[in-house]
Amino acid sequence: SEKRGSPVKAFIRYSAPTQEIRINSPVRHPDCLALFHEAMAGKLPVNAGVQRHCQVVVNTALEGAAIRERMQLAARDIYCVDALALALQSKSRVNMVMLGALYGAADMPLTKESQMEAIRKNGKPAFVESNLNCFERGFKAASEETAKD
Repeated sequence: SEKRGSPVKAFIRYSAPTQEIRINSPVRHPDCLALFHEAMAGKLPVNAGVQRHCQVVVNTALEGAAIRERMQLAARDIYCVDALALALQSKSRVNMVMLGALYGAADMPLTKESQMEAIRKNGKPAFVESNLNCFERGFKAASEETAKD
């Protein structure tokens, strides 16, 4: 359905490798929210459950204050990354930019370097360099947003 433009909601739970995850219900209060298209903010209750501790990464050309007001976000940190523009410049996909932005914004279970190694190892050879470039650009964009706060 997401290929046809239908909204998709997905949840990811992660923990230390030694800790077993025994919960399989939807996430009610996320630690991190990634919004791959800002237009979804008006169509779905994407901010449901977002509390002060949540870090929000939004694919948008708007500034954080405008997104905070538009989405009525209570989140402490909002990272605005123009993932579409960065993906077009690098001839890759928004997903890679957003993955990098998540690593730049949130505490992820793997290091940035290990994620980049996974892209090198598992990616299609023709796309590895552009995907790494997009990942790095997303990471940098979110890191620069952090520096502004």
